Amino acid sequence: MKKLLLVLTVFMISVSGLKAQEFDGGPHSFQAGISFPNALSNFAFREIMQGLICLDAGYQYSLKNNVYFGGGLRYQFFTINEFKTPNNLDGGLHIGGAYFKLGYEKYYGRLGVDYGLKTAYNVNRLASTASNYTFDAIAFEPTFGLSLTTTPTSSYRLVLSYVNYGFAFKPHMLNQEELAGRKAEDLRRGSSAFTIGFGYSLYF
Repeated sequence: MKKLLLVLTVFMISVSGLKAQEFDGGPHSFQAGISFPNALSNFAFREIMQGLICLDAGYQYSLKNNVYFGGGLRYQFFTINEFKTPNNLDGGLHIGGAYFKLGYEKYYGRLGVDYGLKTAYNVNRLASTASNYTFDAIAFEPTFGLSLTTTPTSSYRLVLSYVNYGFAFKPHMLNQEELAGRKAEDLRRGSSAFTIGFGYSLYF
């Protein structure tokens, strides 16, 4: 109970400190974040791949109308659930590449709202005890963020996104005849994931 009261007190102090004027830390910003992906589809990707971590860093420039554009680098890693594969395969999927982002960001006092779209060119490497398979793909990722400023030039944010990786997860990638009990012709849907994470912005 004491811990709950302490958390509520800190939250109320933070909220009471909100200022009426809009935050304006500068048009340029450095963005960095960490998030945790959860595979959604296709069926085999959702059953076999377990999202571990996603790291990204980049630059962003905001126009006077609050529209921004920028770019950066991103890395994601999924592990293989060996108990969901025919031969108890071990390994993981590395997804790395550069992205371009276009969006809108606006602050209301110390609170900010950010939504945009990331378009990324990724090199994907699926490394397992059965094979090593490398391929490229273009991914699309709508994002939404809620920010809270901590200084006149920085903020932290909660980030939610849905990413379509631009490829279908097929048995040949793991040198298998089928995955999760499905053959290649049954796995036509693209691989996607929902991510939730935290970000940091430094404005200048």
